[in-house]
Amino acid sequence: MQGTGQLERQLVVPEDVVIGSFTLRNGKYPFGGENSTRIKFTRDPQDIYLYPSRPDKTLCLDGGHFTEQCAVVNYSMEMVLSQKSINSFQQCLLYNGKIGNEITLGYREFNGGMARAAFSNEVSYDLSESQILGYKGAGIEVLKATNTEIEYKVLSVFN
Repeated sequence: MQGTGQLERQLVVPEDVVIGSFTLRNGKYPFGGENSTRIKFTRDPQDIYLYPSRPDKTLCLDGGHFTEQCAVVNYSMEMVLSQKSINSFQQCLLYNGKIGNEITLGYREFNGGMARAAFSNEVSYDLSESQILGYKGAGIEVLKATNTEIEYKVLSVFN
């Protein structure tokens, strides 16, 4: 499978923390945006702010009425696939099995998380002619194939 996506930061809070009059719950908070002074992470109902210019691990919560409540928190960051990009364009080759020396692959395209009907089909290859298969720029070398499994090496990806 091949597709496009975008990585973004995610804030990880390992344990509940009291910040002022609020409790910041443990968990993962997805990236919500940034400007020149702060980075926002959000998970309903809380917005959390990180100020990169601060040397310590200070996180701040929006206290309402233009006030913030801050505390030093033992957090970490990880990179995850952006939820906004998961439903982007994807191409897949699906192994459908082998009969005799012939294998069948299904091809599908997805856009916006939905299969594009006009871009789905099945192709068959005779392995007695060649172990190298190609479709829409993707190339694979079949190392071993049974009716239920295929072992292969990727030679090239989709165009």
